[in-house]
Amino acid sequence: MELLVTKVGLTPLEAITAATRNGAQVLGISDSFGTITPGKIADLVVLNADPSTDIRNTTKIVYVIKGGKVHKRITADQKDIGDSETIKELRNLVRAWDEADVKGDAITLNRLLAEEFTFVGGPNKAQYLASVKSKSPDSYVESAVSDGVQVQVYGNAAVVTGLDTIKGKNKGQAYESKYLYMDVWVNRSGRWQCVKTYSVLSGKH
Repeated sequence: MELLVTKVGLTPLEAITAATRNGAQVLGISDSFGTITPGKIADLVVLNADPSTDIRNTTKIVYVIKGGKVHKRITADQKDIGDSETIKELRNLVRAWDEADVKGDAITLNRLLAEEFTFVGGPNKAQYLASVKSKSPDSYVESAVSDGVQVQVYGNAAVVTGLDTIKGKNKGQAYESKYLYMDVWVNRSGRWQCVKTYSVLSGKH
């Protein structure tokens, strides 16, 4: 979430809302998730500082309440939220997405993306896969690397943020673009899929 404040320009409260309430609305599950309300499902993160005044305070975790059980945080300055195995799995999926972009591997991308997937203000799944398949010999991606990846898991939903550096050729001309992104992933029947991505161009050379 820190990237959303420092690079995108959201306020701390807007970044928190994007990762919680707005995420639930995007997924169409706001009747059960997204806010702390009687009758809703919520995993709670207890902090010792106010994140609405400084987004970096989201790392000052005292303990997490998940599934009704209290889990103390060993490392209070850790930026990820969730169990280590799920965080590792989602990081691997982000890496697989980058690799599929480079290879033009629409089969892998089809598996990673939910049917309702869209880029906010951009293409839907079908349009995105079509663009991957239609790459020409003088327009292609040479490398795609995500840095600063942060994973925050909230039950069967997760928010993943990072900075993706993409290098390639566009009509024979070399380029390098950097995109700040926020992905919303959902676990359905034991499989994580991305349902929404918001990205903004951070730099281009």
